[in-house]
Amino acid sequence: IHGANGYLLEQFLNPNINDRKDHYGGSIENRSRLLLGVVEAVTKAIGAEKTALRISPFSTLGDLAAYAENEVKTTYLYLAAELEKLGIVYLHINLNPLISAVFLEEIRALYTGTLLLTGGFDILSAEKALQQSRTDLVGFGRNFISNPDLVSRIQAESELIIPDFTTLYTADTVGYIDYPSLKQQTQPTTN
Repeated sequence: IHGANGYLLEQFLNPNINDRKDHYGGSIENRSRLLLGVVEAVTKAIGAEKTALRISPFSTLGDLAAYAENEVKTTYLYLAAELEKLGIVYLHINLNPLISAVFLEEIRALYTGTLLLTGGFDILSAEKALQQSRTDLVGFGRNFISNPDLVSRIQAESELIIPDFTTLYTADTVGYIDYPSLKQQTQPTTN
């Protein structure tokens, strides 16, 4: 379930966007009601073992306006505790610089299920996060776009190609299917 990156479920969490006066607005519990209701409905329909949620604390993507750090933390700690009760298979957190290691530890203490972190990892930082038990899984998004053979590159401890951010999320195929594989990069050119 996508509850991140400025989409509807995250908009309900944000008090600067959600100005409702009914039981879906106001308090953290009320602003969380839609997201938790969706998660609960999905778990009932397909099972908690097939249900996961992506969140992005401190996100300001789209039209999301930043709100007080304490309220952000309280909101996401409340969600972590409620998601623990629902028993979803994993919680996916899209990291950004405002998410501190301490805040992640606080979430981890409340949500004991599988934790997946994404957001700017390279091979070394992913390995470090796993070894420090900050997470159970590390995900790669943009790196899969610019490294079609990302798994092979990680296994070979090869340098990753940095994505061309000017070509992401455009209507063109440039920047999506034209990145070379490791094999293509290391093949000698013939004249």
